[in-house]
Amino acid sequence: MAEFCLDCWNQLNGKDMTERDVVLSREYEFCEGCGEFRHVVEGERTFKLFYDLTHRKKE
Repeated sequence: MAEFCLDCWNQLNGKDMTERDVVLSREYEFCEGCGEFRHVVEGERTFKLFYDLTHRKKE
């Protein structure tokens, strides 16, 4: 399976997704679109509420 960073993923699919919309790799991996080592998209997130709960800004 091809691996793309979020920027390349959006460009290829014509979307404007954010980190909230997709699951990114924990480690840097090679992006086949731009040729850089970046976090790549592993899949689309189904339950965005879980992301919101775990990534709340602490005041």
